Amino acid sequence: MNESGRDPLFIHSLHRSGSTYLFNALRRVKHDGKPCYTCFQEPIHEIALYSRYNPDLLLPFEGSGSFQRTARHPELETPYFQELYDLHSAWKDVISPEIVYSGYFGGVAVGATSAYLRAIIEAAPAQPIIQECRTPLRIAVLKEQLGGSHVFLWRNPWDQWWSLKATDYFDTAHQVILNAPGAPRVISILRDHIGFEACDETSISAQFSFYGLRRPSAEASYLTYFTLYMLTMLEARRAADFSINIDQLSSSSDYREKILEKFDSHRIQGVDFSDCRVAQAPYDKRDAAFFEPLEQRVVQWLNEAGHETEQISDVQRLRAESAPPPGTRSRTSRFPGEIWRLRDVLIRTENREAAALRDLNGKIASQQAELTNLHQRNAEAERVRAQLETGLVEEQNAKVAQEAQLAEERSAKAELEIRLAEEQNAKFAQEAQLAEEREARLQLEARLAEAFASVSWRVTRPLRSVNRKAQWRWAQIRRKFSS
Repeated sequence: MNESGRDPLFIHSLHRSGSTYLFNALRRVKHDGKPCYTCFQEPIHEIALYSRYNPDLLLPFEGSGSFQRTARHPELETPYFQELYDLHSAWKDVISPEIVYSGYFGGVAVGATSAYLRAIIEAAPAQPIIQECRTPLRIAVLKEQLGGSHVFLWRNPWDQWWSLKATDYFDTAHQVILNAPGAPRVISILRDHIGFEACDETSISAQFSFYGLRRPSAEASYLTYFTLYMLTMLEARRAADFSINIDQLSSSSDYREKILEKFDSHRIQGVDFSDCRVAQAPYDKRDAAFFEPLEQRVVQWLNEAGHETEQISDVQRLRAESAPPPGTRSRTSRFPGEIWRLRDVLIRTENREAAALRDLNGKIASQQAELTNLHQRNAEAERVRAQLETGLVEEQNAKVAQEAQLAEERSAKAELEIRLAEEQNAKFAQEAQLAEEREARLQLEARLAEAFASVSWRVTRPLRSVNRKAQWRWAQIRRKFSS
């Protein structure tokens, strides 16, 4: 229950179940010109995530015009996401990527999903009604977390699957769902059977781009859809307060009254379903030959995955009881054979498109592998080149160091040679000086010898002796008087 005491109403469904009609039928209920309910159209849509920083992105999805006509939706008075736009400040900081598809199977991002939905519930100016196509396997979890009333909207699967072919978006979204974590065992069986390719990208836009280039075959598309259909029907049987079959709501006034009574018991009043019209096409045994074997395979997988046979049978019985009676199906063409042939062409075209894309993706993958291999070889060549360049630089550095060392050694050698030359010159000078001194000494000795040998030297010997004695005596007298 929100702060105003008004319990929220949740309408869970798969895509193309008539959910936009039901949303609009509740949104247009007014009292004194004011809406009785604040109706949120797919608040877990990825566009809400992309708009958290720019709410203006919510407004181009107008309720009338080309988008509305392409989607084959009823005309709306205001844009699809007007209520989310009006309350943008209440939820912009709470929404997170994992709640959109990662939490699809109910076991992931439970707290984050509850916090986000609680934010818009509490901000709603009137009783909040949330219509969402990404929560049919989260009914029990959201009921436990947020309370409120929970309605499941569904449709006969053959018409719904053909309606899903309105755009490529739905097949792509189903593959993004198959890629979500926390999937039940039957989804793993389905993935293996159809050769599902997991996407490692975490962003939603990247996953949509990835699977937009990997179209499923018609058989894989229906197997995926019908597996989700059966799982959601089983979840609704277990957890929804009540279910609405859009085919019966379109064709039976009694059924409309019963549904209005159920809404009334959940305090939802003033709703008018008299203009409910959902397309119901004619089918024959040729259509059954395509659908029924695939449906039997899904039922077998559910049994293998441990789902109770009785519950599966209850869903199949409910489907049979709710199937549009033959008289109510559209007879716009008097040529049902032409309709079947057109469907057959569409199925074969879809299969060819899927095969061509698989081929193209295989070629792209091969080219990417070759490109990766080329990049690896280039990287290895770059690594070797870098090693060679490093070795060359090291060798050049070593050569420069060696040349510097040789230059130093040459310089040292030159210095040594200069010093040696200087020493040799000094030695030569010393030797010349010694030779001169020897020559002078010899000359002196010769002159002395001549002098000693002369007569005058011998005659003056006594005088020299007297002179020496006189000098010695005089020295004594001087010492005596000086003392």
